[in-house]
Amino acid sequence: MRRCVGAMRSGLAGIALVVALVAASEGVRAQAPPSGGLGVIQIRPWADGAGPSHIFWLSGDRFAVVDPLKSQILVYVEGSTSAEFAKDIPSDFSPYRLVRRAAEIAIVDESERRMLRVPRDLRANSRELRSESIVRRTAHVRRARVVRNSGGAVTLRPAGRAPIKVVATGKSPYLASARELESDGAGNRYVLWKEVWCESPIEVHVFVGRYNRDGRLDARTRIPLEEMVKVGFDYAAISPSGSLFTIGYRHDKQAFVIEKFEFRDMQLREQSIEPCETGNLPQDEPISSQRIEVEEMGAGRPTANPDDVPDDPPASRFTPTTRKSILKRAREFVDATWTLHADNKKPPCPSSGCAGRFGNNNWVQPPRYRKAEAGSRQVGVSYDMGGTDSVREFRRKIEEERLTAGNISDYFPFKDATGKRLTAGLDCSSFVVQAWGFKEAGPRTISTRNIESENGPACRIAHVRSISKLRPGDALNNPEVGHIRLFLGQEAPDGASLTIRVLEATSRCSGTCESRYEIDQFNGYIPVRYKGMGPCGEQVARSRLPRSHTAIVPPI
Repeated sequence: MRRCVGAMRSGLAGIALVVALVAASEGVRAQAPPSGGLGVIQIRPWADGAGPSHIFWLSGDRFAVVDPLKSQILVYVEGSTSAEFAKDIPSDFSPYRLVRRAAEIAIVDESERRMLRVPRDLRANSRELRSESIVRRTAHVRRARVVRNSGGAVTLRPAGRAPIKVVATGKSPYLASARELESDGAGNRYVLWKEVWCESPIEVHVFVGRYNRDGRLDARTRIPLEEMVKVGFDYAAISPSGSLFTIGYRHDKQAFVIEKFEFRDMQLREQSIEPCETGNLPQDEPISSQRIEVEEMGAGRPTANPDDVPDDPPASRFTPTTRKSILKRAREFVDATWTLHADNKKPPCPSSGCAGRFGNNNWVQPPRYRKAEAGSRQVGVSYDMGGTDSVREFRRKIEEERLTAGNISDYFPFKDATGKRLTAGLDCSSFVVQAWGFKEAGPRTISTRNIESENGPACRIAHVRSISKLRPGDALNNPEVGHIRLFLGQEAPDGASLTIRVLEATSRCSGTCESRYEIDQFNGYIPVRYKGMGPCGEQVARSRLPRSHTAIVPPI
């Protein structure tokens, strides 16, 4: 049942955002775009954590897509073949959540201290979008309250509006979170909710329901999250006509895709299928969809180090450690301060070129440094694909050797004729294993692919209550996508919705940082624990989650 997406990661170097139309009679099958009607928007190569993070409706037939790595908001007209225009946003602003209001959309920063106001009548000549501090007068950006009820249901209680009760689709799934999207022109309200079906690997299903004026659920559709390898924080929006638009990376399309789903009236019956069997889940196929896809530019180019690490790393002794020590080491990376010099912003290869097959055209600069001024203070060790630097090594390379700060491309390494790496930083797996207390000397042997192998440093944690069994210093690993995050804890910022806090190295924040994600961001991830910390011998009892399961909710 598990999808196999590892093969798709083979070096997406030059890619473009391509807009094509799909006829209603063709369902989800793509058609050739109309002659002369093809719009192309250049975007960065595939990179860990990359991709559009939010989609939301503006007004009329216009909607917007937030692209943090480009520090832009792209505005589309429904039915068009390219973006109408783009508006820059501050490069140091990290979009996190949306607050939909009548006249504007407020985008709240991950710090919850800043926000951007995006007017619904946004135009190309509108004022520059600048962030502002969240103070008491902007209390309207607070989260809508969600209350967990007996029997596994939750109730949304937005200020000034009638409450909405959300019930899981069947007896077994755990309803992890819910939030309200836009309303349509007829006054119907729409709620997106997330259900946990399995916990190791984590399997999440996401639904959007339409509630009529009486608060009754009369239609529902499922977002095919299992086919969307990468999704952002807010990847669903409702148009005034009541259509659902989603954005995510579809591994079957090898593309970031915007899809349009139509709701259908349906007899809502309780599902009786077992968790982890998705074939019988209720599902509406996307129809009459405007499809925005990423495709590769050129053919026959080399892939980026598909076998840079062995399937099974050499056996090694894993030094016992404590959770306190793990978090202390991890924080040293996240809190590291340094000065960005002009040389650190330059492409890594000299004028004579790098040794090997990769050059400056393969390098992608972490977004935070693109508009940062030379001499500016930075926090967090840079994200460098394939990098393994310690904090001390990173500072030496930045301050003394003046090497390039990071690389978020799948193409690596960039070396000189002596074999020396010309970029500074580390990637996600190196960050986690160094936090666990060991650093490899010589060639890299540990990656997300083999971290759980017999000789690897991590072991799986049992099924069932694996999320609740996670403790600070454990990790969540996805060998298919190629990303790992260090677990910090759980919280419910709106009162009921499950959010997981992690430390990670990711291109999304240009390096090491603390992040918060809802459970759908861990779809396909496996809870793991460092062998030097134990215990590792927890056995799988069963693969179902009882609907009344509450061990996930209380913060750890």
